[in-house]
Amino acid sequence: MKFSLADTSESNSIQRYDEAGITLSIAQTPNNPSIETQHFEHSLFVCDNYILPAFPASILSDLTAKVLMPLFELNDQLNLDILLIGSQNQSGILSTDVMALFIEQRMGVECMSLGAACRTYNMLLNESRRVSALLLL
Repeated sequence: MKFSLADTSESNSIQRYDEAGITLSIAQTPNNPSIETQHFEHSLFVCDNYILPAFPASILSDLTAKVLMPLFELNDQLNLDILLIGSQNQSGILSTDVMALFIEQRMGVECMSLGAACRTYNMLLNESRRVSALLLL
């Protein structure tokens, strides 16, 4: 079987993560053909072609219908398959009320550590999957 590395230059990928924040390689555009990096010190939402910086949650219990509504509205436009939620402060599961919201939206969701979410996001992005990540810092 032959494997090849996918070209992610047209997608937002995670270059680095640590206690100080997340560094993204920002997608190239026709107006900006060079690859740029940007560092984020606060929670953010990222998918292949969109970044929502300064997301208003830092732990899983902060995720409510009101906080998640902008993501669900974005999903109507972006048609994402899965949201990976990574948290450096805790790993766990979402409340049943929040899980019900994702079921209503027909959007898969997985909670994991920050590192696992970053690695999984990049892996699924390289497979050309419609993946997004909510990284809680």
